[in-house]
Amino acid sequence: DSRHVCRFTTELNPDVALSVNPSQFKHINILRWFLIDWKPILDWVDIMWSEDPFHLQYDRQRNLVISRIGENKRAHERQFVLGTYHKHRDIEETEKSLAFTVATNGLHPSCQGFSFRYLHNYNLAYESKRRFHEWLGPRWQTWAPTTPFGEIALLHHTNSLAWNAKHPMVTLYGFEQLLMQMKVAWREFDQITAELLTQTRTLILPDCECLSNNELLILKQWTRDGGNLLFTAISGMFDEYRRRRPRHPIFDWIKEW
Repeated sequence: DSRHVCRFTTELNPDVALSVNPSQFKHINILRWFLIDWKPILDWVDIMWSEDPFHLQYDRQRNLVISRIGENKRAHERQFVLGTYHKHRDIEETEKSLAFTVATNGLHPSCQGFSFRYLHNYNLAYESKRRFHEWLGPRWQTWAPTTPFGEIALLHHTNSLAWNAKHPMVTLYGFEQLLMQMKVAWREFDQITAELLTQTRTLILPDCECLSNNELLILKQWTRDGGNLLFTAISGMFDEYRRRRPRHPIFDWIKEW
């Protein structure tokens, strides 16, 4: 459907931009709840929206940074714009949220938030948002097609998240927090390909339970070529249909070597 709409619309006006809001790119396990996979849509749209409650904030009690950093990183890997909001009334908090989004979303500040979306709040932190957009406007086209940097990559494994609504997502959150607090440059992949793996030195599998045989073969060859694989023990114990393997496939590599 997205493909047909895109073709029809661009034939009418090639300068039009297409956006979609599939309620999918949220940082919760929508894959399990609504059986929506957003990846096939990306080739046909210019911007995708994520309406979630994970605007930048700090939970002092649990020492957690709540944010969309994983979403932004995955969007930047695919070089498309992720539209999100900055839900803050305080000027300083708004500027923090804007700066964080710019740093992790390919230099794109995203939506102006609830203050511009709803007329009665248009003046919230207006001057801060105006300054950001004036500075970023002429620069975004230069930075948008860039590739994220980092010798460490974290895997957001779609199939595992679809089959198990809890542990893979919780473990992914945990590694995101760990890497943020370590203050190291890192990337977040949502697929396993030989091309992507050549761009990183270390790949982390956070409870990626349901790896296919093809994905395991790619990982095996990459580790043979010098890649570093860090995985939790459950990773790879099931195939892509969640059929349990009789032996741990990655441990078998170690015996073979």
